[in-house]
Amino acid sequence: MILKLAKKVFSTTVDIFLPACLFAFCTFFYCDKAISADMQSAFFHTLFYILFVIWMFYIFFCKRSRDGILSLFLVFCYIGLNVLKQKYAIAFDKTVQYQLIGVTILCNWLVYVVMDFFKVSKQYDFYFLCFLLFQACLVENANVFFVENFGTGFDIGVILCWMVSILVYIVYVSIYPNIKNYGTFFSFLCAGLGFFNSESAFGLSLYFSFAVLILFVSMVYLDIYRYFRDLLTGVYSSKSYLRHSKNFPLKYSLGIICIDDYEKLLKIFGENQVNILVKLIMKIILSTSYGAEIYRYSEDEFILIFKNEDKKQCFEYLEEIRRSIAGSEFVLNSKRIVKITVSAGVSEKKRSDADADTVLMRTREAVQRTYKFTQNMTSKA
Repeated sequence: MILKLAKKVFSTTVDIFLPACLFAFCTFFYCDKAISADMQSAFFHTLFYILFVIWMFYIFFCKRSRDGILSLFLVFCYIGLNVLKQKYAIAFDKTVQYQLIGVTILCNWLVYVVMDFFKVSKQYDFYFLCFLLFQACLVENANVFFVENFGTGFDIGVILCWMVSILVYIVYVSIYPNIKNYGTFFSFLCAGLGFFNSESAFGLSLYFSFAVLILFVSMVYLDIYRYFRDLLTGVYSSKSYLRHSKNFPLKYSLGIICIDDYEKLLKIFGENQVNILVKLIMKIILSTSYGAEIYRYSEDEFILIFKNEDKKQCFEYLEEIRRSIAGSEFVLNSKRIVKITVSAGVSEKKRSDADADTVLMRTREAVQRTYKFTQNMTSKA
């Protein structure tokens, strides 16, 4: 009930709920405690490093180098701001280094988002790390690079960059939302608020602690969700099918729906556009599934389990789904309308079948036999 209400309130996906709540709690807590928070700043300063260490261990365990680089960036900003405060006291926010740290928050935000959105190969993570080290060197030697040659005056640029980054990111998450994107958004928003409230030790440590916490919680939630559900469509994943198959009833029918020419669609439209098409196809399947349990078994293949249904009736269900998809026009944008077909197959569990894998293989073989001659057909096994 709460999740459904949250979905209506945010009008996008429920994934925004968790990072948004953490961000809101952080902001309200700062507003409430900002006046008398000298002792609490030490607590959040320690908490930042504890969360950072836990997060790094988790990233190392999951082998996610790009997220590890992102964590190093947050530590770089946090340590850099504290060093500036110790060195320049109350005048630290007038230094070029302070302005450059604000610009690096924008740069790393956009670079990370772009690399994740366009599925840039992990071999470029080394260059991402080099880019981070270059920024650290640039901030450390800011007086040599900028003050002597160009003077100061980065305030307007930083404000404009923040405005552009927020607008670009809002557009980005509205096109391709999931909890990782929202988590990154609110984490960098916390880092930005920590930057602008860095004159307060409490504000700096609090916001950067929650920046790490939001990223960590979002990542853990994403891994748990991925274990049970497909990230793109929200239906059960292939791992869930392997677990659930052990508890299927004695009588059921198994249906398979395959997207025709999936590899060709990828070459023509690209992964992001095809993901939109898959989500549109799933909406049709869900609207005409007649209570079946749906699993995304592979990129182009869905399994439907009709419990206590015979093969003949399920054949009619799959035929209805196939005709609905074939008769639909999928609109990617105002200039591109796509027609897509699917091939389907159905088989009923027999007494001689040892397990659900036997039923699945028999259904797949029936679909493949038909697929050699034609597409957009439903076959029985």
